[in-house]
Amino acid sequence: MKVKNSHRIDEFLPTYHFNEIHSIHVNASASRCYQAVKTVTPAEISLFVILMTIRSFSLRFARQARGPSSRTVPILSAFLQAGFVLLADEIGPELVLGAVGRFWRPVQRAYPLTRPEEFIAFSVADHVKVAANFLVEGDDETSRVTTETRIFATDEVARRKFAFYWFVIRPGSALIRRDWLKAIRNRAEART
Repeated sequence: MKVKNSHRIDEFLPTYHFNEIHSIHVNASASRCYQAVKTVTPAEISLFVILMTIRSFSLRFARQARGPSSRTVPILSAFLQAGFVLLADEIGPELVLGAVGRFWRPVQRAYPLTRPEEFIAFSVADHVKVAANFLVEGDDETSRVTTETRIFATDEVARRKFAFYWFVIRPGSALIRRDWLKAIRNRAEART
């Protein structure tokens, strides 16, 4: 089990069994980057809808992603509609989302949560807790945007099931994260 401490994500999932971190340098202010984090759409990320559908992340999310408004709905809004809960949203530094589920199942839905306290307290066997953040560090000219995803299994059975699932989906997950960061950079650096 891994332990890392220094950001808001640590309040919600300080210990975890699996994680993935990606970051990108952006020639834009921290405030522009944070706004881009919140407004990037699936249309800006190559293969996003296809890979998310293949992963069977959520049939509801996949249907929304293929819908007519998918090109304009921010990805973070779609995640919230698909069962994620907003854990932290501090203008500028860090946004954290969380969900609980059995993501290794072909047809799964996130366990219904509405408040950060429910996420922290959740301990039902055979589930995993997922926390993902976007951390923006910078000034008025340049920034670094980092995203981390952490997964904590509520028991050994869930950890073994998720380990196999993680082995299969991790390459696609990494591709999505890197492309998502590029889309954030493109949006933040665009002069309007």
